[in-house]
Amino acid sequence: MRAISICKAKSSTWSLIRRPQLLGHQRYDRGRRQFSGRRNGGRRRRMKPTKRLRPDQSIVPEPAAVARTPTPTPPPQIGQTKVETSSKQASPTKDNDNDDDVHMEERPSEEQGQEPVQAALSQSTDEPMPPGIYGSDMRVIAVERGQDSKKARIEFAFPIDEANYARTVTWKEQKASLSALRNGLCISLACHPITQLELQQPLSPQLMSLASTWPDGGGLSMKVAYLSTEETFSLSPPVLLITPDCTVDLSMFIKVGDNKLQIRQHKDWSEHVFVLLSHRPTEKQIEKVKRKREEDDGWEDWKKKMALPIKVDLSKLSAPFPTSNSN
Repeated sequence: MRAISICKAKSSTWSLIRRPQLLGHQRYDRGRRQFSGRRNGGRRRRMKPTKRLRPDQSIVPEPAAVARTPTPTPPPQIGQTKVETSSKQASPTKDNDNDDDVHMEERPSEEQGQEPVQAALSQSTDEPMPPGIYGSDMRVIAVERGQDSKKARIEFAFPIDEANYARTVTWKEQKASLSALRNGLCISLACHPITQLELQQPLSPQLMSLASTWPDGGGLSMKVAYLSTEETFSLSPPVLLITPDCTVDLSMFIKVGDNKLQIRQHKDWSEHVFVLLSHRPTEKQIEKVKRKREEDDGWEDWKKKMALPIKVDLSKLSAPFPTSNSN
């Protein structure tokens, strides 16, 4: 009897020890079946083999396992593809594991016909202005809008240093070679109707390819100092100083130091804008100098030919006049 009671006591103790483990396995297996049915990113998660739990072991997953669970990435919205891609490319601290995500975000923009990110960045950078009429070195010295008064005076004042003055002298004398003249400096006065300009936009890009136009109705003149005197020239139309680009060449009036120019109105000029420019000689100005030199060379050649002595071949002349026979 005592042996039977000892066996019963051992079996009851063994059942008490095993019951928590069996119950723990049942709960873990049930939770595993429910968790394995979920989808994460379109893939079924691969579960590890079931481990036997100790009586004091919890069935709650470790925090590290929860942190390693990837979260599905929402699809990019229209118009946000370039911004997200550029931000990932610009950050050097990103891991290489995100390279697949970057390529997945770039594909929709290419399929929809949108321009690549690098092309958009290259277009957004500041590009140099096209040569246009005056070349890429053109600078706007001053801009003044005409006034509605019939007796208005518009004054331009600007300094010229010695280096730039030497360049203006090179162009003014026009004795150097054509390659040297191309590096000269022109100070030009241009006129534009206000309807041709967008006042809210930068002025220099607009003037690069916009030709100057001077009205011919009269009522506009220019007063400038020249050879210790003041000379007045007509600007409507400009007769003497007009260039092939319809600008007024002021290079012959430039001096070292402060320079002044005054525009005199005799009627309403509020619908026009006067622009003072500094630029290299334009192609039309160089062509004009080239044609003038060719004409001068032709004229000099003709004068040399005319100065040569006239050669007369006496052998081809007729015989001497016959003398009269005397009886």
